Amino acid sequence: MPTFWDFREMLDIYPESDDRCVAINKGSGKGPKKRCGNCGKTGKANLDEAGRLLDKMDRTESLTKCRRNFDDLAFLTMCGRWHRNMPEIRAERYRHWNNEVDVYVAAAEARRAARALKSKEALKARKAEEEAAAELENEERVRVV
Repeated sequence: MPTFWDFREMLDIYPESDDRCVAINKGSGKGPKKRCGNCGKTGKANLDEAGRLLDKMDRTESLTKCRRNFDDLAFLTMCGRWHRNMPEIRAERYRHWNNEVDVYVAAAEARRAARALKSKEALKARKAEEEAAAELENEERVRVV
């Protein structure tokens, strides 16, 4: 089955190797907000399910369909004691992940456009070289005759 995305990288979430809660800690004060980081409180079964959900999302072509899984993903990867059952905390993570995906996709599209432009420019240059070579060859024939 083809893979369209890499949500682990986009969302910076690796449930197979990182059991920290993904909730954003409101008490982080000024500066960049930090993850709760509560370790081991999400549950192995939840993290395994989160890994399967990320795999499914990676194989889903539609970003809209993938985004519909963010609330479930947040639920599975948040600590049960503090954050899992707080809808406003899950909604904040949902918004953050949506922004992360938008930034990732925009950057990927910019890279793709830059490659296409380079490819067009290279094709143009190659064509100009071929035309110049053909012109030189014609001039050589005319001189010989």
